[in-house]
Amino acid sequence: MARKKATTKIVNGKVEFSQEVLDYFENLRNESTSNWIDEYFKILLEPSNLTASKYEVHHIRPIFTFKDETHTNRNDCIKFANQFNENLIRLSIKNHMIAHYFLWKIFDNKDSKCAFQTMYTFGKEINELTIDELNEIAIYKEDCSKHNKTDEEISQYKKEWWQSHRESEILKKRKNYNENKDVILAKQREYYHENKDLLKSRRETRKEKIKAYRIMYDSTHRDVARERAKKRYHSKREELRKQQNDYNSQLCFDPYQKRICTVSALNNRKTRNKELYKNIIQSQWILKFKPIAQQEPLILTKSLVMIADMIK
Repeated sequence: MARKKATTKIVNGKVEFSQEVLDYFENLRNESTSNWIDEYFKILLEPSNLTASKYEVHHIRPIFTFKDETHTNRNDCIKFANQFNENLIRLSIKNHMIAHYFLWKIFDNKDSKCAFQTMYTFGKEINELTIDELNEIAIYKEDCSKHNKTDEEISQYKKEWWQSHRESEILKKRKNYNENKDVILAKQREYYHENKDLLKSRRETRKEKIKAYRIMYDSTHRDVARERAKKRYHSKREELRKQQNDYNSQLCFDPYQKRICTVSALNNRKTRNKELYKNIIQSQWILKFKPIAQQEPLILTKSLVMIADMIK
């Protein structure tokens, strides 16, 4: 339950397990576990899990199975369980408890028993528990649980909480900073000077990681990005063409030929005489017009004195 979101695929209203998950449990299958594995996957596939308003996110392959000599507890192993391919599934609270019961029967070890015992907080010894009793207890537990908030409800709750606490939180932080400003700045300077090389190394490492990620992202998403750009262009083609035509038809001043022309003409001259026009930026020589007053003719607002001096 470390994450809120499930990662299993839902196809046509039904859960589809990844091959890694299926292979893992097939390797566990033997005469004593086969029936429990079948029961376990029946619970995972129950349609009610997808529509339950009271649910939890469950690791299909349990967290404790990722333990080794280095990673010996839940906090060490949970990141591996989260990263295992499509290992997180949404289960109703009732089915979540039953699923852990079946995992205990499959693995039959201390970790699986403790995981189930954590969820089973009732009086009867779990070794004496029958399936019928487990179902009754799981239903009772679900009935006593609260409904999960929707994404909209969570967003609204956070918004309302922040609006009610915003002023006091900001004022508290601001007051604390103002009262200890000199001390905070001195500590920051001291830390920077003591760890200058380390901080520089971290920045360089972060830059390299970002660069590598961008290269990887571009290589895997290039075709998708091109397709999106193509669709965007075709959907706004006429509008873009009009904008380009309006821009190209604007009047501008050619500082070498010392006469007025269009942006398009100046662009063509730059293309034919790259060396001569290499320092000319078209946008700087566009002549802007504005009305002196309503119903009166337009005049140039570009520096006419400068242009007149150049023409001379």
